[in-house]
Amino acid sequence: MVRYCVRYTKDHYKAEDTAQEALCLAWENLEQLEDPQRADRWLFSIAANLLRRRDPYSGGELPPEDDLPSCESAEEQLLKEEWFREVAALIQELPMLQRQAVYFCLVLERSPAQLAAVLNVSPHAVSARLYRGLQTMRKKWKALR
Repeated sequence: MVRYCVRYTKDHYKAEDTAQEALCLAWENLEQLEDPQRADRWLFSIAANLLRRRDPYSGGELPPEDDLPSCESAEEQLLKEEWFREVAALIQELPMLQRQAVYFCLVLERSPAQLAAVLNVSPHAVSARLYRGLQTMRKKWKALR
């Protein structure tokens, strides 16, 4: 949902706020959900309405409804959750500096330059840590398979 909101706001922080607010509103108004099979569309329509209300003159285009994620089967969700657990475990096994880079850049979708500013190191150092972390994860992933 954050990615959906970023496409409209072009601002990751505003998008995160909007997505969080949409989830809270959906939770508070869950009894209004008429068709659980269309919960994804309902949730994204809440986010779209929030985006329009917050900044109606931004000129941002909301992605078309065809671009919204579709509901997954229970089996697909379980496989995805299992995959996320395995990847999270691989990230946790990394040395701290590599783990910081992988988490910040790939999970939080921030740039190496942003992490470099936070850590007061060069963006090249962060990129190197990210590269080494991903190489380590690839090796361990292949060993698991």
